[in-house]
Amino acid sequence: PPAVDPSFGFGMVVALTPSTTVMCPAAALSVPNSPGWKAGARVELFLHGIDVAEEWAPYGGWAKVSGGSVSADGKTIATDPDGGLPALSVVGIRLAN
Repeated sequence: PPAVDPSFGFGMVVALTPSTTVMCPAAALSVPNSPGWKAGARVELFLHGIDVAEEWAPYGGWAKVSGGSVSADGKTIATDPDGGLPALSVVGIRLAN
């Protein structure tokens, strides 16, 4: 979307609610591969900071919270088993650098 700085290179942005819901341990996320990235591609998931007191992303900024990959059949994108989301917010997903 136009409100997200294109320099981050996000191929997709997902909004998860109710925002500010904290999850411990971090929750797995799986979404359809709408960008059409190739099977097995590595991705990075970033969380948008929406609370001045949260510890995982700066307020109004983005921070990487998990790695992930495109499934073997190319249909979904999922967080790594040892990764996940610490809270619900806006999540930006891009191909790993």
